[in-house]
Amino acid sequence: MSRIGYALLILLLAVGGAYVFWPQPVGRDAVAIFDGPPPPAFTVRIGQLEQVVSAEGVVVAGWRRPVDVDRAMGLWRLLGEARVDKDHITSAAAGELASYGIDGSRAISAGGVTIRWASAADGGSVWESGRGRLFRVPVQLTKQIDAVVQRLDSTVILEAPEEITRVSTGGTTFTRTAAGWADEAHPERPTATVRVERILQLMERVRLDTFAAAVTDQLPLVAACVVAGSARAITDALAAASAAPSERRVEIRRDGVEGSIT
Repeated sequence: MSRIGYALLILLLAVGGAYVFWPQPVGRDAVAIFDGPPPPAFTVRIGQLEQVVSAEGVVVAGWRRPVDVDRAMGLWRLLGEARVDKDHITSAAAGELASYGIDGSRAISAGGVTIRWASAADGGSVWESGRGRLFRVPVQLTKQIDAVVQRLDSTVILEAPEEITRVSTGGTTFTRTAAGWADEAHPERPTATVRVERILQLMERVRLDTFAAAVTDQLPLVAACVVAGSARAITDALAAASAAPSERRVEIRRDGVEGSIT
């Protein structure tokens, strides 16, 4: 495709995206809900779940997790690109929010500013504390905010499987070589490339869904392996670090209904 073709494609995608995410026409004097740069740190509260986001990651349910950069930046992009006509903006104090259906169970706090929102059958409401403004918006927008902030941590267990250099499982350690995955203790044996690649493929598909309060040590162990490689390849998932910072032990335990990653 030519450069002109790519340019036209990007333009069409931008126009299409604008229509999908904000189909209602707005006037020239429309105001953005959030008009500043994305903050380096912020806190999101959805019901009982609190997520503290910073450059170091996301602290959620007591665990420090890698941040999902696309989702975190997408939140502020969504708030910045959502523009509201001045006719749909009013002043409101924090004590008046209950009358608009905003109960504080959904909130974003950053740099001394708090953003709260709520959805109703007749539309959505977003309030920002900096200027005490209440925005009446389509309910699709507040539902989008709900969807984005449900989880801001990366749910990936194995970040870059192609950078894993060693896998230990079943008492055998395999090392990545030019010829394939070789038995470290018995390099003369045929490579086990198919077996090891299958293990990595399965681990790559695993996603961290929810945080369980159960003591996982008491759950029956189904499978386990130790992976080693670059720091980028291994995230701070629910995995116990070994002596080397680039190694992680991943265990699959079963709780009777679903498997738990520990």
